Amino acid sequence: MSFQRLINRVLGNLRFTKAVAYLDDILVPSSDVEQGLQTLREILEILKEARLTLRLSKCRFFNKSIEYLGDEISCHGIRPGLGKTEAVRDFPKPQNVHQVRQFIGLASYFRKYVKQFSIIARPLTALTKKGVNFSWNKEVEDSFHTIKEMLSSRPVLAKAMVRCVPECISVVRLRRRNNATIPMNSRLWQLSIV
Repeated sequence: MSFQRLINRVLGNLRFTKAVAYLDDILVPSSDVEQGLQTLREILEILKEARLTLRLSKCRFFNKSIEYLGDEISCHGIRPGLGKTEAVRDFPKPQNVHQVRQFIGLASYFRKYVKQFSIIARPLTALTKKGVNFSWNKEVEDSFHTIKEMLSSRPVLAKAMVRCVPECISVVRLRRRNNATIPMNSRLWQLSIV
C-alpha cells in the first residue's frame, strides 16, 4: 500500500471535512483556535491509533499562512509561494530554446494564477516547436515580461468553495481582483476517482 493511500485510509472522511493531506503533509484549517485544537486532538488520536508518529520539529501549529506545495495559503486565499515567484521574476532573458523551455516549465507551475496563460505564453511556446528558428522578437519579449509581471505580483486566488456530498465532491476555484471574485475553473470528482 502506498503511503498516500495509507494516510487517506487513516484519516477517512476527515480528509474531506477537517483536514487536507498530501503524503506526509497534513493541513488542519480552522477559523478559530478552539476549533483548531479540537480537530488537532481528533487527528492526533487517529494517527496514534494507526501507530503513525509525528516529528515535532517538522510540525507547525496555528500559523496565519503556510507554504504548501509551492503555494502560500492563508485566510485571504491562495497565492504563488514567494520562492518560486522570485525564481520567475529573476529568470534571465532566454538565449536559446532550452532556456525558453525552462522558463515555460517554471512559469507553467503557476498557470492557475494567470488567466489565459496558454494564450499569453503562445509566442514563447511557438519558439520551442520543431523546425522553428529561434527569433526573439517583440511579441516574444512581451509574452515573457507579461508572464513575469503577472506572477511577480503574486495574484491571490480566493478561497476555494468546496461542497462535499455523498455522491461527489465539487470544487470551484476563484481569483480575486480589486476585491471582486472572478471564477477561474471548477471540477467535479466522482468518489471512485478521488
